[in-house]
Formats: sequence, structure tokens, C-alpha cells
Amino acid sequence: MKPILLACAILAATAGLASARTVLADGFETETAGGNAALSKWAVVSGSVDVVGTGFYPFYGPGRYLDLNGSTGTAGRIERVLTGLVAGKTYTLGFDYGVNPWGATRTERLSFGLGGFEDAIDIRRPAEQLIAVSYSFVASASSAVLFFADGGTTPGDNGGPVIDNIVVATVPLPASAPLILAALGGLGLLRLRRKAA
Repeated sequence: MKPILLACAILAATAGLASARTVLADGFETETAGGNAALSKWAVVSGSVDVVGTGFYPFYGPGRYLDLNGSTGTAGRIERVLTGLVAGKTYTLGFDYGVNPWGATRTERLSFGLGGFEDAIDIRRPAEQLIAVSYSFVASASSAVLFFADGGTTPGDNGGPVIDNIVVATVPLPASAPLILAALGGLGLLRLRRKAA
């Protein structure tokens, strides 16, 4: 009976291992809507950006989201340093993307990256709703720069890629991992008990 109780205790103790840990979650809701915005949590390192949505061109409905080609007509790039990463650990980067419908139908490019991981998405106008995506990457150090940029060839059009709901989180262990660990622990204890007897 004791091995079963011990296995249950191990299972309960390891159950938390299966959950993900959020490193960053930002939906721009605390930013002030407007053109050529200064952001409170991100550095605008080049060009300009607009905080659009409620209060300023809500083309994707209520809430706030970021247009990476500000009202100055210059392609913007934002960056934020993430700390507390664990080198060698797998993380996910998720976000929603779309495009400002202003201007003619053409393709915009959203460039993004974190640490050594970089990618780009081509977005064709008009985009009727934000699209959710998720990428996995392995951290190479305890901190990394996360960036998003208008990488398009038409930077002067006052309307670029739009981003929202950025989340960086650890990749959780499979849901079965705690059960496997508990079973192995229970078998080990049974083996020790039999040897002792």
C-alpha cells in the first residue's frame, strides 16, 4: 500500500511540470492609441509605429494592436529584451498578425525574431482578420532580443504589418510525463523494498 501512496505523491508533486511558464504576454492594451506612438514596454529602434484599434482606426475591431508602419510613412522596428531564459530550453513565440488595409492591394512583409531565430511572413492586403501563428525555438542564452519590423518594400505607404497578442512561453512537458515519472518512481521503490526483504 505504501508504494502506491508514494507513487500518488510523486504524481501530485510532478503534475506542475506539465504546465508552461509565460515569459512575456503583451497585447498593447495599456498603450495610448495614436500615430507615431512612443511605447511603454518596447523600444522603437527605427522608423515609426502607430497604436491602432480602440480610439484610433479600429479596422480589426475593439482592442489595441500595433501598425509597424507609422504615420510618418517610415517602416518601424520594435525591440524588447527578454531575460530569465534558460539556454538549451525550448520556447514558443506566438502572436497574431494582419495588415493595415490603408492603400492599394499589395504585399507587406512582417519580419520578426528572438535571439538567433528569425523569420518573415508576407501578408497580402486586404486581410480581413488577424491570424494567429506560433513558432518554437531553443534559447541559446539567458537573455535575447525580441523584435518585429516592417520588412516590406513599400515603407512610405503609412500602413504596414499589424501585430497583437505576443506571447513567449516555455514548452511544457507532455501531459503523460508526470504519469511516467510517477510510475518509474513507484517501480524503483518496489524494487528497493524487495531487495530489502
